[in-house]
Amino acid sequence: MIPSLTEMKHHLGATVGFLRLDLSGLERIDTSDRSFWNSFFAAWLCLPGYIYLSSLYPTDSDVVYDSFAVLLIEGLIYLISWLAYPVAIHAILVLHNKIENFRQLIIAINWLQLWVILLQVFLHTLLKSGLFPEIMVSLTGLLTLFYLLWVKTNVIKQVIPCSWYVAVGLVFLDIVLSLSLSNLENVLLEG
Repeated sequence: MIPSLTEMKHHLGATVGFLRLDLSGLERIDTSDRSFWNSFFAAWLCLPGYIYLSSLYPTDSDVVYDSFAVLLIEGLIYLISWLAYPVAIHAILVLHNKIENFRQLIIAINWLQLWVILLQVFLHTLLKSGLFPEIMVSLTGLLTLFYLLWVKTNVIKQVIPCSWYVAVGLVFLDIVLSLSLSNLENVLLEG
């Protein structure tokens, strides 16, 4: 489903505060079924940024790929990357009887992802512009990555009443899933 412009502005406004570690926007998140499924529309909004960031790292020039196969593999991996974490989180929350805040967590993380991708595109554009030394942009990118992981940890801890260890573990799970999917994509493209 495609959310209305008002709904998108509402959720993006609620999640932009997360970047300032202001989690009061969590109270404004609509946790209805419709809003939950509409939050996955953020994947479409993030797609141009994902394509831009993917184009910055060219593949091995000795291997010639069929364009359709590359598009199919990358499209499937992108789709799976948006679904794998919610499925894993759902399973974990069901096992621990904390499912009541699942929708709020996924909605918040999905819309937050748009801000994350915009920030990554901005930093990579700065890197490619040559306006700043590469080491400075790289250091800023690394610090930004750690900060964004901290933001996500805070959101998880606030939405799911849990310890810091559990929140960090759930963020680590996201990293492991992302790296696994990236590795799977590389294996599929090589073979």
